Amino acid sequence: MKLASKILELICEGLGLESGYFEGKLSESSLLAVNRYPPCPDPSLTLGLPKHCDPNLITILLQGEVRGLQVFKDGEWIGVGPVPQAFVINIGYQLQIISNNKLKGAEHRAVTNSRDARTSAAFFVSPRPDSIIEPAKALINADNHPVYRAFELTEFISNYMSTKGNSEASKNSRDFGMRNASKDKAIEILGKLVSFLRKCMINIISVGPMPNHIAFIMDGNRSYARKHNMGKLTGHKFGLLALFSCVKYGYELGVRYLTFYAFSIDSFKQNPDEVEPLMDLFLEYVQGFMKEETFVNRYGMRVFFKGDLKLCSEPVRLAAKKAMLATAQNSKIFLTICVAYSSTNEIVHAVQESCEEKWGEISLLNENGANFYSTNPVENEINGGESFVKITDIDKNMYTAIAPDPDILIHTSGETRLSNFLLWQTTYTYLYCGLRWYLVPKAIDRMHHYDDQVPNQCAIVGHMISPSTHKHDITV
Repeated sequence: MKLASKILELICEGLGLESGYFEGKLSESSLLAVNRYPPCPDPSLTLGLPKHCDPNLITILLQGEVRGLQVFKDGEWIGVGPVPQAFVINIGYQLQIISNNKLKGAEHRAVTNSRDARTSAAFFVSPRPDSIIEPAKALINADNHPVYRAFELTEFISNYMSTKGNSEASKNSRDFGMRNASKDKAIEILGKLVSFLRKCMINIISVGPMPNHIAFIMDGNRSYARKHNMGKLTGHKFGLLALFSCVKYGYELGVRYLTFYAFSIDSFKQNPDEVEPLMDLFLEYVQGFMKEETFVNRYGMRVFFKGDLKLCSEPVRLAAKKAMLATAQNSKIFLTICVAYSSTNEIVHAVQESCEEKWGEISLLNENGANFYSTNPVENEINGGESFVKITDIDKNMYTAIAPDPDILIHTSGETRLSNFLLWQTTYTYLYCGLRWYLVPKAIDRMHHYDDQVPNQCAIVGHMISPSTHKHDITV
């Protein structure tokens, strides 16, 4: 990362930007990818990596000793041979936008050969997902109008992925929706009109019986990564971008409570080499919640982290605690992120807490001569005494007691299971397990079924799924 910082500082100097312009959130995310291209008897039948331009800020590439990198220039492909003890620096689309087209990303590809395997290592430097990307103000003046409009990074990534792999779409939409701000005012006006109409539509939809609480089982990130030939960690980053989108739409629809199943207790049983990068990624985003300019404060969102947090590393626990304190005054929308969580663990925790509370109350009463449960409380229950622990006692001691039971539960991967998530709270929840899902249509779908839902029965769409166990008084 020190090398990347030095390169970006030199770019600052070359562009005439203030020193340290790229420090902080504009270069906060990074990813290391190692690619291996095996030999092919007929190289014309395969392509190691298709024609593309990197979407990130810069890429630091270390080539092996075998040729394979090619750059597209003047209508033809030119080979870039490996240079011993040297790096290749690729300019990405995001730096092209920030430089207002002074620096341009080069289209390139990697090809195979019939004899030797080729290996390369690429270090990608990117802004944090909640960053705003726009031409640097120091490069804009009366003679140099902004070539691109300002946009959220999540919007750019969405547009980039929609054209990736489609050469015709890429050729005709090289800027991925971030078109010239000074030459195409009609597009800008149309965009504002569409945004206005979208807000009107959201306002009309939200007049109906909108859900108060939507819960998500965040699953399918690794499958998405495999499908798009990404690293596992990149798949999880895209999952977090989807989380941000859900929060945005939930806020606009007027949903007060959003709960996300981010990391289960069982996940700690995985290979530590897989768990540690996930925890590092989680820590990065948790720390971002405390920054004033993030969507958390923009939407007036209060953040909770729930689960057996003592299983997490100390940096993660401290960051979660600080984030909860930093957002404690927000009250427009409540975001609960379940980490080191399982529903069975939550139920056991709630029962233990309820028993301790009840026994503490009984002990205090007995000290004052009440003589409650002078024998074993379980024996009293068997002999016809009142329940020692009630449903209300369990409810108030659940990790998720800060929110009402969910109105909708979405399993994002399409799997027909509850994955040990909110088993206690989803007795009457509208369950959706379709592989393709969109938050607004699911809210509308639930609205249409609102009057059809029977109080003692779940509404189920997508695939059939067993409703969770009904609640009963529990005696301990």
